[in-house]
Amino acid sequence: MKNFEDIKSQWENLADIQIPKEGTEEIIKKANQLKKGQKITSIVLGVTVGVLVFSFST
Repeated sequence: MKNFEDIKSQWENLADIQIPKEGTEEIIKKANQLKKGQKITSIVLGVTVGVLVFSFST
């Protein structure tokens, strides 16, 4: 039971982990870049499909 008490006291004495603000901002920035790229890809794909449908329907 001594080991459990030691582990419990070590666990309680640990400091809270702080999330760095720069890291979260960088992740948000990269996620927004991915969203923008995905939107552009969807637009290009839609235009391509539209052109193909138009060209084969005439």
